Amino acid sequence: MFWWKPYEALMETKPVSGDVAIVELLAKELVEFLEAFPPAEDTVDWSDPTFAARFQGKLDTLPHLDSRLVGLLFQLVRLDLDHETDRIDWMFRNNHHRDACPTQAHIDALMLLWPVVVEHLYSRKDECQGIVKRKHLHDICQQTEERFRSRAMSRM
Repeated sequence: MFWWKPYEALMETKPVSGDVAIVELLAKELVEFLEAFPPAEDTVDWSDPTFAARFQGKLDTLPHLDSRLVGLLFQLVRLDLDHETDRIDWMFRNNHHRDACPTQAHIDALMLLWPVVVEHLYSRKDECQGIVKRKHLHDICQQTEERFRSRAMSRM
């Protein structure tokens, strides 16, 4: 046996640019966050009084996420990143969210996660000091959605 065998996979990987690596890391971070949803009450920072009034004490009633709900979530996040408020409004007025949100608890989960994910993306973008652009935020959304769906399928 050769000494490098355990490292062979690492040696065969291709180098990636910094922005691509950051996109992958942030997508992985979001997938882990979404898979752990809903969070325990004591782990949430209720600094926003509007969110606290609406969701505090009710997190345990929110459903675990499935691929349809995550797909809708990232569709809304991408529209929000592009400032497409008219399209978002149109989707809700015409009940295009109902397939992914069959109950009020699903809608509540969506309404909690949507601004949290958008804020998280903008926060990480600022932390990266210009490395991550708006296009990368869309890439993070796409990769997160694909990874979540893939991991959900592998758990079945």
